[in-house]
Amino acid sequence: MNKESPGQSLIEVIIALAVAGLLAVGLVKVGTTAVKSSRFSKEQTQMTNLAQEKIAAIINYKNKDPQNFWTVSYYPAGFDNPDYQSDKGCCLLTTITPVSLPTETPDFANSRMVQINVKIFWEKKAGLGTQCNSLDFSHSLNFDTYVTN
Repeated sequence: MNKESPGQSLIEVIIALAVAGLLAVGLVKVGTTAVKSSRFSKEQTQMTNLAQEKIAAIINYKNKDPQNFWTVSYYPAGFDNPDYQSDKGCCLLTTITPVSLPTETPDFANSRMVQINVKIFWEKKAGLGTQCNSLDFSHSLNFDTYVTN
């Protein structure tokens, strides 16, 4: 065999294939991570929109029927129940809590404020749990807003 032949040795070919394989594995890993991040961002945006819709519905109820909202019940029927939406794979917990205002508040005797809290859970885990509607979830977001009369 002539050692000055321009061909590749077996060891060079194996090293080149190993380097190419490592590059391919790295590219697949980067692609997989990007797809997972994109999916999570999309889900997070959808869940944020659902929570905002729930808050808007409560504020609309307050604006439509302020007498009932401020004196009888902060909750329209069903707002305080865990809201498991199987079609969207999420569960919303809504609470409305009265907030004490400082006595220096203008027109203190007639002023009212409540905190609206919406917790949203998604990506249900197997089995029973404690987070929402006796279920557990992988992800959650928490939203607070305050409204006054």
